[in-house]
Amino acid sequence: MKKSKTWLSSLFVGNKKNLFLSGFLSFMITFSTLALMFVSGYLISRSAQRPENVLMVYVPVVLTRAFGISRPVFRYLQRLVSHNWVLRLVSKLRQKLFILVESNTDVISKNQTTAESFSLLNNDIDEIQNLYLRSIFPTMAGILVYIFVLIFIGAFNLQLLILWLIVVILIGIVFPVFMYGYMKPKIFDQKNRQQFYLDDSQELVDGFFEWQLSGNSEKIKHRTQQSFEKLGSIKDKNKQIGFRRDLIVNVAIIFVTAITVALIGNAAHAGSIDVNMVAAFGLAAMSINDLFLSVNTATSEAPYYSDSLQRLEKLQEKKDVRVLSENKDYDIEINDLIFSYPQSFPQLKDVNLSIPEGQKLAIIGRSGSGKTTLIKLITGDLKPQRGLITIGGESTLSVDEIASGKIGVLDQKPYLFNMSIAENLRLINPELTNQQITKYLKLAGLDQLIKNLPDGINTSVQ
Repeated sequence: MKKSKTWLSSLFVGNKKNLFLSGFLSFMITFSTLALMFVSGYLISRSAQRPENVLMVYVPVVLTRAFGISRPVFRYLQRLVSHNWVLRLVSKLRQKLFILVESNTDVISKNQTTAESFSLLNNDIDEIQNLYLRSIFPTMAGILVYIFVLIFIGAFNLQLLILWLIVVILIGIVFPVFMYGYMKPKIFDQKNRQQFYLDDSQELVDGFFEWQLSGNSEKIKHRTQQSFEKLGSIKDKNKQIGFRRDLIVNVAIIFVTAITVALIGNAAHAGSIDVNMVAAFGLAAMSINDLFLSVNTATSEAPYYSDSLQRLEKLQEKKDVRVLSENKDYDIEINDLIFSYPQSFPQLKDVNLSIPEGQKLAIIGRSGSGKTTLIKLITGDLKPQRGLITIGGESTLSVDEIASGKIGVLDQKPYLFNMSIAENLRLINPELTNQQITKYLKLAGLDQLIKNLPDGINTSVQ
């Protein structure tokens, strides 16, 4: 696994200075908020006592203005630094990812559906971005604020220190860890359901014509609609869990704030602390609520990004491609083959077939009976759930590239690009000469058709 992480982790480490700077600025935002509320509470309480001179509250007034200005300034700088860092990371990640996907196209096409490939190229990158902006940065700021708050409170009152130490442990650490474990299977269930919906939608679009011919178009539409409704139901349940989580944190902080005010009030009554600290600590305690909410939200959403990291880490620089051995007979043997698409009945079941090299064989059947699926299994584009397919005695599961140079496939939905006939053919082999192209077209029985075109093989395909 270490090798698979190298390319991904190296991008993270490349600019770690800005990573820590963003974490520090996130801490300064929360610090400015706490300090503003603390000083404001002190100022309100002190001003209510009608001080003899305005100079008695001059310092709190200046600090209130300073912290009031610093909070939006730090927020702006944090957004600037964090988004700059994340967008640069995402840009490099996309570039590297597309190179890896391009070099591993054969492997990816065999192991993933089109919907999964789109998820890999698009959603996973976006989730890496959200991982930092919505999970890592808030958690880094939370840890720093926890330490600062405990040190600050410890300087005033031992009982208050014990209270907030318990609060930090329970609401700031234990509860987020519990929510992480509780939400992990639910989030994975949501993502799996979302993948089922994408797969069903892809199957509906790609095979719509065949579904209509077989009379099952309404069936696949209904199944896709059911997947969509199930996904929506799971999302709604997870949102309700998030709402209840935030409610628990809010109620807990209100309760702790009341105890904090009571303890500070008792200390002020005993003369061990300034009476103005009651309002100061009360307002500061209420404002720390946002911090606990952000940390709990970040840890609850963390499982949403873990599988994206795992998928990206599995991509490696392409190694030597395993191909079919040369200089042998390419007899095809299929034994006890079983294959089914996700969430579907078996498309092929107990298939046994022997095709000697050079034999002409026609496989016929109604639309949706599995003819194209069988071809994809032979070429290695799909993997069977059970059974074995060998070409020249080698299993299709033991090689990376089968069709290239060994098997020619004319799909039922061929696509020609808006370029000349020769350029379309050179997409397969850029080294083809005009003479070779003409030769192959003649072998395909298209020589007369090409002769009737105005520019021959250089005729543009519209």
